[in-house]
Amino acid sequence: QELRKAELVGQTLVMPATAGMDFVKSEGILTFQPGQSSVALDIVLTPEQASSNPLPKRFQVVLYNPTAGTQLNKDYGIANITIVTDANSQFFWGLVDQLYQPLDDDLINQILQKLQNKINIEATGEQLSAVIEVFEKVIKEGEKRPVSDTNRELLYNNLCALLDPTRKDTKGFSQLAEVTETFAFSLLTDVECGSPGQRGKTVLDTCQYLTIKSYHWYPQQINGHRFVGKNGDSLKVPEWLLEVPPTSSLTTADESCQHVQFTEYSSQQWFQTSVKGIALNNKIFSASLKDRGSRPLVDKNEIIYQIHTLDNRIVPHRSACLLWNQAAESWLSDNQFCRVVEDTSNYVECACSHMSIYTASAQTDSLSLYNEAFFAAAFICISGFALAILCHLLCSRFSMFAAKLLMHMMVACLGTQISFLISIYLSRELSDESCSALGLVMHYLYLCQFSWMLIQSINFWQVLVMNDEHTDRRYLLFFILSWGLPAFVVALLVIILRGAYHWTMQEIYGTVHGDVCFIPNIYAALATAALMPLLCLVGVFVIFIYVYQMIQQWKSYDDVFRGKANSTEVPLVLYLFALISLTWLWGGLHMAYRHFWMLILFVIFNILQGLYVFVVYFILHNQLCWPVKASYSVEINGHPSPGSAYLTPGSGAPSVGGEISKSTQNLITAMEEIPADWEQASLRPGSQASSIFKQSPQLGSICGITGGYTNSNLVADEESQEFDDLIFALKTGLNASDNESYHGSQDGGSIANSQIVELRRIPIADTHL
Repeated sequence: QELRKAELVGQTLVMPATAGMDFVKSEGILTFQPGQSSVALDIVLTPEQASSNPLPKRFQVVLYNPTAGTQLNKDYGIANITIVTDANSQFFWGLVDQLYQPLDDDLINQILQKLQNKINIEATGEQLSAVIEVFEKVIKEGEKRPVSDTNRELLYNNLCALLDPTRKDTKGFSQLAEVTETFAFSLLTDVECGSPGQRGKTVLDTCQYLTIKSYHWYPQQINGHRFVGKNGDSLKVPEWLLEVPPTSSLTTADESCQHVQFTEYSSQQWFQTSVKGIALNNKIFSASLKDRGSRPLVDKNEIIYQIHTLDNRIVPHRSACLLWNQAAESWLSDNQFCRVVEDTSNYVECACSHMSIYTASAQTDSLSLYNEAFFAAAFICISGFALAILCHLLCSRFSMFAAKLLMHMMVACLGTQISFLISIYLSRELSDESCSALGLVMHYLYLCQFSWMLIQSINFWQVLVMNDEHTDRRYLLFFILSWGLPAFVVALLVIILRGAYHWTMQEIYGTVHGDVCFIPNIYAALATAALMPLLCLVGVFVIFIYVYQMIQQWKSYDDVFRGKANSTEVPLVLYLFALISLTWLWGGLHMAYRHFWMLILFVIFNILQGLYVFVVYFILHNQLCWPVKASYSVEINGHPSPGSAYLTPGSGAPSVGGEISKSTQNLITAMEEIPADWEQASLRPGSQASSIFKQSPQLGSICGITGGYTNSNLVADEESQEFDDLIFALKTGLNASDNESYHGSQDGGSIANSQIVELRRIPIADTHL
């Protein structure tokens, strides 16, 4: 026969199956022989012409009109036939079917064992509804007679598994709280009045998310009782909750015995509403008397409860006491029933004139973990990187390719710092989707820091080891690899976890300890946030070990910043690599283990990183601060050329003949280091003049350049000036006369020809000059 109306099982509405469409309606006679326990019955389903009612659907088989003295059990004379969606759902509904018969402990144990093997897997709403029906059938049996301790423990463990906050299927499934309350009262079947709680029987506390304490007590035992939970949280019953009968009447005292239960939830999984993180420290209390339901208390009685917080600091006057409204499946925060008694930095104390389910909400900051020093360090670091990048973009007149790569890494570092700061500051207010997106962006930028370290090291290998001065031709390749490789790693992580393990984005990227949006799974974090940076750093280490084992000729070049020797600049880059790596080493360890000393080290290295970038790359490498030494006008074959600035090595400006390359710097160094005997062997007369160099009019004198340079009795500044002039001549391809005299010495006089060293051969490292 058809169902008369739809039935609500759990949160699933079981629709009636339609006769003539979903099944063939039939009627007949079943004959049982004496001693026969079962008879086969054919039922015809017609799925090809199924009705439009959604699955699951149900119809019934009814036994009636027994003859020959046969009697029908009133509970088992009707069987439900349920048409379900798939084989997995059929398993759960099959467990329900087995409970429609007289039950014993062995049968209950078998069913609960099968359920426990399946309960850890995410289930659909239909399957959870079948699970609730299994619980209700077992609990109903437990109200009739005490079930075994093993079966109590099995049912308790199944409820615990459904409270796991990492599950998505049971979030907001508040009907399970009603099942838990009924289960708590069923533990008291045949328990003597006044007896203390017995662990494993009426007190169940082995689950990390659920503690149940049930008592069959006299009113005087219940009144004023203080239930103490985990972490110092507590709930106290009013002193005058129940009327105490006269002590002279034992019969009246026994009749006044009450069943009371206290349940402590350390997960808000079943009470999760659209508001994220509403329960303080994920703590929820339930207190109730059997057969009294959720009701207001009379005579101004109030239940007092305290909820503590361990890792966060409560913001004063921002707390609220909440009461669960089962009908609306939401929290009530008005002051009609609950009020805040006290909120300190460690706990919130509430008073509620209602017997129900309670919690507290409070605005907390993370200053005990991420304190003012953390935010100050982040500000210093962000400012340092931002100023260095702006200085490079706006103030750099001559940008070397290695410096461009360094700026790319700084952009990645700046983005990582900003996203990390936002994640810490807003993680508690962000939705799951927003937190997941922020965690993905932060993971990508974090990996980009280390990919740019590796690419810079490869560029240094090409320049310093392979002597390739044109690595800028590989700029597009470097750009794609450095920004693309982290994107590939992030995409691979998402594809594998979503495709192979069916994780949601909120499971891949979510809150870590409720503080920061990143990768909550430790194995995924180790594989992608620790292994890849480690591989990049190993590559950097190997490359520079080889570079420093080579001949030291590369130290005299200027491959990072124009006019700045590699001997200084390369170590500065390596120091920055080390600071970034150490900063995020302690940042990652603190994110995982939450030790305060790790946060201290992270803050220290973050401050050092920001100050280092500010001083070295914003102040010392600001090209606007480099001094100009002199300017020249040139006459070639009698035609004047436009004047152009020519600065000393390290000034960053080009000469008339072109840029100051590494060869120029090496040439100057070589000239300064040549011994006296080589100077004597290098004398070569006969240079002819072909052009005249004139100092600019504002300098007030004319400087004729010869083929040689002044001897050692000249002051260092004049010597450096003549070296500049010699390089200028070499770069412009001109020769100076050996008969011209040097004018404008430091004392204003002239230098005799006997004091002039003639043009000699100079060792040049790079033959292309």
